[in-house]
Amino acid sequence: MRATQFEVLVSNYQSIRMRKFDKIKKLIENFDYRKYLIKKRENFSKAKELIENFKNNNIYRNFIKFDLFKTLRLNLKENQISDMVAFVLNSQNIKYAKYILIDILKEAQQYASKEQAVILEKIINAVMDTNDNFIKIKREYPGNTSRIDIRIFSKSFVVDIEMKYDGGSETYINREYQTKREYDDLKIFAERNKIDNYIGLYISPFGNHPASSNFISLPLYKMADIIVNWINKTLKTGLKDDVDKEIYFVLRHFFSSKYIF
Repeated sequence: MRATQFEVLVSNYQSIRMRKFDKIKKLIENFDYRKYLIKKRENFSKAKELIENFKNNNIYRNFIKFDLFKTLRLNLKENQISDMVAFVLNSQNIKYAKYILIDILKEAQQYASKEQAVILEKIINAVMDTNDNFIKIKREYPGNTSRIDIRIFSKSFVVDIEMKYDGGSETYINREYQTKREYDDLKIFAERNKIDNYIGLYISPFGNHPASSNFISLPLYKMADIIVNWINKTLKTGLKDDVDKEIYFVLRHFFSSKYIF
């Protein structure tokens, strides 16, 4: 049976995992790709050419944008979305990760109170002034009574991100909602490390409001649009490593997918 372009794409992902970026291993293994695996890597370029030809076709322009992940119909969970977001916000993986974060914070200013907008501006400046190597990003960072999905921090700022996906809602433990517990833990972390600038972002498909007013609500698609914009910029400037190009190629499909976002 002739392999589909999607099977070829997944096979190439397995090669990427073996060659480079150990940190993407968890991401790949979380997806149910096994039934799509094939052995021939050389067919990947043909698959990519097929996709690009389809995109350039006049018929394509009159219909919906090609959605790779809709075709795969992967049933993603909230933690898998968080893994992908954390991956692109890590400068060890993505060239302009710091600027993706800055644009997300700028977008959050549109949804923030006046006091929060001031804090965000200080954090944006702190991110700009911080060397990429000193910006840390952690998944499922534990506090005293909570565990935040993504924590991004340095000596001068902390940004906590709580992700909600596909109808997910806040947990309610000991008569306290999730974001209220998370903000208490964020404040403790910041004060213990003598960090003045800290904020929480609550990202959900429809920009739902969190229980804690200290978290800023941001629609998931807004964040995805920012990520795609920077991925496109990076691809236009050119990447020397073919593996890097292939990773960006798939990430662009992922964050452009209306099936997911």
